[in-house]
Amino acid sequence: MKAIQTIAGEYNEEDIFNMDETGLFWRQAPTSGLGTQSRPGQNREKARITLTVCVNSTGSERLPIWIIGTAKMPRSLHSINLQALGGVWRSNKKAWMTTFIMSEWLHSFYSYIGLSRQVLLLLDNFSAHVQSVNITPPPANVKIQWLPANSTSVYQPLDQGIIMNLKTYYRKAWLHFIIESYEHQQDPITSITLYDAVRWILRAWRYNVSNTTIYSCFRKSQVIQPQISLPAEPAPDLTRLYQETQQAGHIKDMMSLSNFINPPGEDTEPAEESESLESIISQYIHPQIDDGSDDDGPVAPPPSLKAAIDGLRTVLQYQEHSQETCLEEIKHLEKLERRLLYKAESLKEQRTLDQWFR
Repeated sequence: MKAIQTIAGEYNEEDIFNMDETGLFWRQAPTSGLGTQSRPGQNREKARITLTVCVNSTGSERLPIWIIGTAKMPRSLHSINLQALGGVWRSNKKAWMTTFIMSEWLHSFYSYIGLSRQVLLLLDNFSAHVQSVNITPPPANVKIQWLPANSTSVYQPLDQGIIMNLKTYYRKAWLHFIIESYEHQQDPITSITLYDAVRWILRAWRYNVSNTTIYSCFRKSQVIQPQISLPAEPAPDLTRLYQETQQAGHIKDMMSLSNFINPPGEDTEPAEESESLESIISQYIHPQIDDGSDDDGPVAPPPSLKAAIDGLRTVLQYQEHSQETCLEEIKHLEKLERRLLYKAESLKEQRTLDQWFR
């Protein structure tokens, strides 16, 4: 580990990155009896996706989260501008990282860094990582450093609390959804969609996981020297919210809160299948991706442009009556309103032209 510390010492802190994957049971119920229905052959409460997370040691650069599922594109995400939300969707039959997806991710990372900035990327020696680096080597300004084998739980910065923090905030949003579903006499298991799950994940990554937590976890991993004891911001305490969920649903067989936050088997990697160089190249030329449904929930139609304008005007009017609103917030809302009104007017003119030429 001292060799890695020496190498890391040659880079600015903001130029040291760590990337890793983690599984997420996105529809994990607080009890096995929560769902009212089940589909043959599918464990709906343990539907899993994989999150690919990358961040620098200061938290100032959080790369888009790559989300891996089994469906080529889940129904609830078909019309969503996922890039604008800060995410990327990929898929394979096991909803886990593969050499092909990892190679795509590396291309994206190299492009993000450019050719002039000197950076260090810390990776564990998961087989898909190793194989993809062999077929997608980094440019000269990017150094990939492998963490010590069988010790990532100790030395991988993301495993020192960053990923757990992200998941806890996700499950906080999920518990609020469960309570709201009960209040509307709905089954949360059949109501939630991957669109909901992806929004919660990406919002938690943008707003909830603090720079202090990220910096502290990089220090805790011992990668960055000297060691400094920093007050890490704790993950949210879900105890009270968990009790409210139990009361709202009149649930008698709640699992422990610790098992709900960190479900057994969530990060268990699927049995590895060796990927030959020929099969990896074939995926580039003729990608064949499983088009399962990811057991997605019901899909609501997107709001109309008129509904968006009306809703925005309601928000704007509310903010104008609030003594806590600042001028910048009003300006942002008014700017968005003008954009939507311009779009509505353009569509109206286009329809007029279409009718004239008929």
